[in-house]
Amino acid sequence: MSVRITSFAISDCGSRPYNEDAYADKDLMAGRCAVVADGAGGHRGGAIASRLVIDTVMLSLAQAPRWDEAALVASVDAASIAIGQRQRSEPELREMASTVALLCIDASAGTACWAHLGDTRIILFRNGSIETLTRDHSIRQSFVDAGLTHGLNGAGPDRTMLYAAVGAEGDVRPSVGEHSALEDGDAFLVCSDGVWDTVDATRVSELLTHADSVKEWISAIGAAVREAAKPNQDNYTALGLWVGSLAAPVGNKGR
Repeated sequence: MSVRITSFAISDCGSRPYNEDAYADKDLMAGRCAVVADGAGGHRGGAIASRLVIDTVMLSLAQAPRWDEAALVASVDAASIAIGQRQRSEPELREMASTVALLCIDASAGTACWAHLGDTRIILFRNGSIETLTRDHSIRQSFVDAGLTHGLNGAGPDRTMLYAAVGAEGDVRPSVGEHSALEDGDAFLVCSDGVWDTVDATRVSELLTHADSVKEWISAIGAAVREAAKPNQDNYTALGLWVGSLAAPVGNKGR
């Protein structure tokens, strides 16, 4: 059965002088696609990198007749090529790179798939449960996976240190996943680290239960980031998508 998708996004520079995050959310030939990228590189290279990644990924996916692993990986590969070409043609941008997380929904089939590189996350909220669909390509996450952070009490590798990103050297491939069946009331959050490192997923879930629209939910997440008042608040981007059957009510209370 076809599902309805509603969405809303916010993106802000936080306490930084400019915003190196970028996002896109469009209906394409194969279905709905939402993408968030978080750039780095100095001299505004991060802003250039994230926008280039978004534009290249969306252009690649616009030509895909259906969502599958090959199409998603090809879009990230295309972005990597575009970043590399820009790095070589403009030496001042040789250090630029970007994370990327893309969520693709086939509304007619009621399925979703995703891909990511870096530490931009995709989180699924379903019937009160929270599932982070992505696993950060970070040095700290690799320590966690190896069981090496027990007893460190916050010490250890800086969580911002990535071992994979679009435009960075290395042979790490994008991670991919899929849900074969979406459910009424599913809510997805695609967000940069400026969101998940400031407002934990439990709080985001609480905000979801009190929201009557995806716009209200994402706006509340933005307010929570600002209320945290971190003096070094990173750029933050939150893109939310709500899933429901065409006959389902818009309201979200009671999820």
